[in-house]
Amino acid sequence: MEEKGLLPKVNNMNQKTEERFFIEKSLEIAGIEAPIKEQGNPPAPDAIILYEGAEIGLEHTELFKSRNIQNLQKFANDVTQAAYKNYNGPAFSIYPTFETGITKIPTHKIGEDLAAFVSEASEGIHWNPSRNNTRLPQIKKVRVARYPCELNLKQSAWRPEIDFPKENMLEELKRTINEKECKRKNDYSTQQSRNWLLITMQQMQDSQFFHWQPGCFDSAIVTTGFERIILCDLSFSRWHDIPPK
Repeated sequence: MEEKGLLPKVNNMNQKTEERFFIEKSLEIAGIEAPIKEQGNPPAPDAIILYEGAEIGLEHTELFKSRNIQNLQKFANDVTQAAYKNYNGPAFSIYPTFETGITKIPTHKIGEDLAAFVSEASEGIHWNPSRNNTRLPQIKKVRVARYPCELNLKQSAWRPEIDFPKENMLEELKRTINEKECKRKNDYSTQQSRNWLLITMQQMQDSQFFHWQPGCFDSAIVTTGFERIILCDLSFSRWHDIPPK
């Protein structure tokens, strides 16, 4: 049985396959019977669905906490992976917290320095960690915790965390809708007369965690030509229609 909150692995899917999975999963959650007729390529919307005997263009996008969050998440993951590979110290739980912004210093070099720092660090929270009197780029703090003795684990666990900007779901929703509305007017509407917008999120991911407040979502209404706007949380199988103005 599939555990609530977790999606099947999609890391090995290509972009088209992953996109189709998100669309079909979202429509299933929303109880909308609309099979995909075909997937499109720019300037067409992402998919053409069949709904109540009509063809409708469906554009899919994801909701993140900020514009640069995807790049920052990858940066944090790459640095942490490099640190894990270079770490030879005691078995700890290690949580480096990354600040917004990305440095040009190679991630493997930052990872090596982070591993060396943790090897010499004691338990606790270390703010603004530095190596050789130089602060480790974009790392706000490192939390080092020892495993309970009864676990007797020999290998450390590394988990990157990100110091996200204060969330503003409504502003991100408006920005996302406006961004896609520009593409609808210039591209999608030339290919398909009727268009829907599907916005997905996965609450189990830090970069996509927002407080789910359906009563507030309607405040994100903007003037748009999309016939329907659907917001879907794939982690907890919930959805909401945002009525277009």
